[in-house]
Amino acid sequence: MRIIFAFAFLVAGCGQAEPPTLQTNGAAAPPAGEPDNRIECRTGSVAAFERTCSVDIAQGPGGVVFTLRKADGGFRRLLQTVDGFAAADGAEAAHVTRLRDGRIEVEIGGDHFRFGTEWRVTLPTGLRRAAEQAAIAAGTSMGELMERAGKAAAEAIWRYAGPLPTLVLCGPGNNGGDGYVIARELRARGVDVRVAALGDPRGPAARNARDSWAGAVEALADAKAAPLLVDALFGTGLRRPLDEPAAARLNDLAGQAAVRVAIDLPSGAASDDGAILSAVPDYDLTITFQTLKPSHLLQPAARHMGRLVVADIGVAAASALTEIGRPEVREPGADDHKYKRGYVALLAGEMPGAIALAAAAALRAGAGYVRLIGPPVAGVPNAVVQGAGDLADKRISAVLIGPGLGRDAEAARLLDLAIASGRPLVLDADALIVGRIPAGAILTPHEGEFARLFPGLSGSKVDKARVAAAQSGAVIVYKGADTVVAAPDGRAAIAPPAPAWLATAGTGDVLAGVVAARLAALADPFAAACEAVWMHGRAAERAGPRLIADDLIANL
Repeated sequence: MRIIFAFAFLVAGCGQAEPPTLQTNGAAAPPAGEPDNRIECRTGSVAAFERTCSVDIAQGPGGVVFTLRKADGGFRRLLQTVDGFAAADGAEAAHVTRLRDGRIEVEIGGDHFRFGTEWRVTLPTGLRRAAEQAAIAAGTSMGELMERAGKAAAEAIWRYAGPLPTLVLCGPGNNGGDGYVIARELRARGVDVRVAALGDPRGPAARNARDSWAGAVEALADAKAAPLLVDALFGTGLRRPLDEPAAARLNDLAGQAAVRVAIDLPSGAASDDGAILSAVPDYDLTITFQTLKPSHLLQPAARHMGRLVVADIGVAAASALTEIGRPEVREPGADDHKYKRGYVALLAGEMPGAIALAAAAALRAGAGYVRLIGPPVAGVPNAVVQGAGDLADKRISAVLIGPGLGRDAEAARLLDLAIASGRPLVLDADALIVGRIPAGAILTPHEGEFARLFPGLSGSKVDKARVAAAQSGAVIVYKGADTVVAAPDGRAAIAPPAPAWLATAGTGDVLAGVVAARLAALADPFAAACEAVWMHGRAAERAGPRLIADDLIANL
């Protein structure tokens, strides 16, 4: 669970005028008025919750903005606050309830909306700097942003670690400036704080922050350890390793600390690709500002972050790259039937165990009807229909092929049949190897399969996934400890960390089944893939240590 500090309010629109245009955060928000699967609403005299509304999500000047659009063109606007949600002065009364499934329900003026709030922007360095410059151009100084960042970080540190004696390490740039503010704010709370610096501040804002610190400043090389270490040496934009003496001293001090906190990013981690430029300690808490950075979620840097806190400092940000959040999986309604919930067809090959896992997973992930086409397979739930099937059946809403398929001529023939069906496709495992890749499909390669399908690509995992999606015309689920989902239109999302226990045989087959089930339920392959990846990771958390693939199915 991520923590978001947001200072905002709620405005209820009356529906007479369109709300001001907002930059969406790349979370596939639909055009105004087009229904989407992330929100349910009950408006006017309608008695039941329906999916006739849409939600736009953006980063406003004071927090995350949710514009809730009704089918009649009216809208309501919700902004997240540090304490949850509240109504602005002059707005209609707003009643906000946190539901048991993690969503919120908002009632404003007789209109009810249910939706989640866990979509978060992830900004590469260039976009982050552009967002900061836009805020400065709009009248907010770099010094003010530094004050906001340092105060928010100090608050998070205080809540996390309490009044432990603290050593703050400050670098020469703006990250170090944040560190001086943090030290000042913690000392104001009565904390025993010392500061050690790696050189003098270079910029005017950082120099002013240094001047606001009334205590001594030690040299990094001479600093003695403290129970709480705050690393504000280097943050966003680091492109080269730390000098060897500085890296060694950082790791030595971190090794002697009971609690380690990184500001923005651990010093020694690159911002955008997850690379480790020099040795990085393991941190208990990493505090970043306004948005995540790709390296908070990409390996190997992500394993060093500990708990992640995103503090709002009032910088508007938009990006086509997000973190995958909790999906809004609709519960069946009174008018639903098995085919309306989604009909998944799976093609069996030479290894029945893999397709059996996928079929069971598709059922548990919400498919209303699952047919396993091919020779009888033992060990699947009785609810899975087995035997011959016609892929031309228009009721089929997704076809999965690949788990246990094999790589012989018969496998290639089955793949051709699946492609010729014209139904939405999920291709996994052997199906990625034995034949052509059709545009519009969802592909689920692991690292080796990805390299074989898309040789010679360079850049970060996100960069490579986006290029692969554009080249193939398919949605790519680039699996691993930092799974990335990318669409041909440039949207991309990184999964939150999932348990390393998923590194066991059959878990990919389960994921393929979940992807097929979500594709059968949704019109958007990218959204379906993101939902499936989140559900798969959550099932692993619920299954616990020493899980095997079969355990995931019961925990979907």
